[in-house]
Amino acid sequence: TNLYAISPNGNLKWKFKTNGEILSCPAIGPDGTIYFGSADNHFYAVSPDGKLKWKLRTGDSITSSALIGADGVIYIGSNDNNLYAITPDGKFKWRFQAGEDIASGLTISKDGVIYFGSDDNHLYALYTTSFGLANTPWPKDRANNLNTGRSGDKYGVSDGAVTIKAIAYDIVGNSSEYVIRVFVKW
Repeated sequence: TNLYAISPNGNLKWKFKTNGEILSCPAIGPDGTIYFGSADNHFYAVSPDGKLKWKLRTGDSITSSALIGADGVIYIGSNDNNLYAITPDGKFKWRFQAGEDIASGLTISKDGVIYFGSDDNHLYALYTTSFGLANTPWPKDRANNLNTGRSGDKYGVSDGAVTIKAIAYDIVGNSSEYVIRVFVKW
């Protein structure tokens, strides 16, 4: 699968090939570096001109979208059950093992707590050294903690709670949307 860069006039600027599907949204660092995971078990950093800066191998595919913290640390969940903290130069800083895959998006509060869900049916909250999001145009999926990037939905982290949108489908495919506010107990 390829990651494509398209110019404002619709022309292909470049494409970057991986050996697996790209199922997540990229994040863009302060210097324009594009960070994303692939089903080939690698997390990539690609320069704004489409050249590989570095890649790291995880134990399974990556479907979670990356998040860049205010201190430049990049966070990514993997289907190997780990949340990884990665330095901007491509070194593993630390990892946290959940009970199952981490395929959900990540969000972070101004006080440095990163929130994410796992297929083990738990919502996790971890203290980090990143006090909020990086000051970039696109530090995470949907652009910011209010998730305004793609859909305009105003959900995220505030006042010690995580607000999420849930969509429920009935047997014939009709959907209903719900907004759920989850308070994290420490």
